Amino acid sequence: MPEKNKTLIVLAESQLFKTRSSDVVVSKLSEHTGIEEDTINAKMRNEQVKGAMGGIFAGCFGSSCGFSSFINDYKKGEIGTDDFYEEFRDRLRLGSDQLSDDTIKDCWNSMCEFSEQAKTESVNVARLLTKNKDTHIVFVNETNQLQHEENFRQFKEALGEESFKQIKGQIHFVNSHEINSLGDKKRLASEGVKVLQTSGQLPSNDQIESVVSLHKDMKSQSILDEGKNVSTVRKNEGKFLDIKTNGESDMFQKIEESLKDIEKTKGLVTQR
Repeated sequence: MPEKNKTLIVLAESQLFKTRSSDVVVSKLSEHTGIEEDTINAKMRNEQVKGAMGGIFAGCFGSSCGFSSFINDYKKGEIGTDDFYEEFRDRLRLGSDQLSDDTIKDCWNSMCEFSEQAKTESVNVARLLTKNKDTHIVFVNETNQLQHEENFRQFKEALGEESFKQIKGQIHFVNSHEINSLGDKKRLASEGVKVLQTSGQLPSNDQIESVVSLHKDMKSQSILDEGKNVSTVRKNEGKFLDIKTNGESDMFQKIEESLKDIEKTKGLVTQR
């Protein structure tokens, strides 16, 4: 029987990595192509230019909007990055000689925002993980592949190569474009954790003593049980914490407090 001493901390990637308005994408595309912003907005939504209003996400809720459907398909992994680039060019009626993959990537990733506060919190969390080798952190991500990769790049850069190497096996990402799930963080977290366990990247349920969730839509008691509520089943099997956080401003503090709580009172079910 493996030793049950591991702690799993789960949070949404968006709690650390912020996303700017899509207006910045339109602005950069306009700079690169010389096409007016209203025209870009209209073409991305397959609309007539006359009367085009709002950003490229404006009015796009559900499958009736072509652009929304196209982005959601990319977030779910139903289309790959190469198809994403082609769709982008098709919408703008431009060839690859007029709008390269790298230019689209640069424009699209301009939405990614990794603040100085987030960098500080990342470094603090890395130090904490270095001291707590039985702790694993899982970021649950509902963004697309390109922007996740950009977030991850900035995260590694903030930590530095040596620091990242020390905690590499303790940091994990669950991505909607790999799990093919969007709009249900609880299901995404549960299924993603199961995939990571199956591949050997995360400890098994038998090894996990405590689960901490820092997001209101992902309850700690359901993460190891495929989204089911198991507050009574696991009452004496571990400690479960649901922590309210203000995101990047107090993330490290909340994680540190939760680990201290776990050390003080093991074998209890606790919620805040």
